[in-house]
Amino acid sequence: MLWRVRATLPDRPGALAVLAVLAQSCGTAEVNILGFQIFPGVGAVTDELVLRTPSG
Repeated sequence: MLWRVRATLPDRPGALAVLAVLAQSCGTAEVNILGFQIFPGVGAVTDELVLRTPSG
């Protein structure tokens, strides 16, 4: 199954580390990250991931 996930984070140094934890958790759960796109904004950044989850 495919999922589109968006995470909005403050635009500050080190904020991307949160997505590193998310990516590691996806790998542990055998979820494949197929796409990643960044939408910059004022004071915050929205990151969009396209995920494929295992059956079931």
